[in-house]
Amino acid sequence: LILAHAGGATPAQIQSLLGKHGNLLVDLSGMHFQRTPSLALESGRFDPTWKQLIQKMPERFLFGLDVWAPRFFEPAMLDRLMTWTRRVLGELRRDVAERVAYRNAATLFNVE
Repeated sequence: LILAHAGGATPAQIQSLLGKHGNLLVDLSGMHFQRTPSLALESGRFDPTWKQLIQKMPERFLFGLDVWAPRFFEPAMLDRLMTWTRRVLGELRRDVAERVAYRNAATLFNVE
């Protein structure tokens, strides 16, 4: 079971859900600087409560981008989103960033 956009929940709510449901994964797409809640502002640090939870339970999170509106497909905006993504993932330990960025999804969807 994948909870898209972290369900719009707080880190405390997500931690509670993850504790109760062993088959739950949390998708972090759509939580970029253009949306609320976000993991980090465009130039700000990773929200410390999200960062702590993700580093505590890295096997339960999936990272992605949600580009639902035409303006997000503009090259300048895609560049901003990619820059933000690299910066946010770069604040995590390397092993955690790799799991969240692609390893968890590869395992879940059985792709290499």
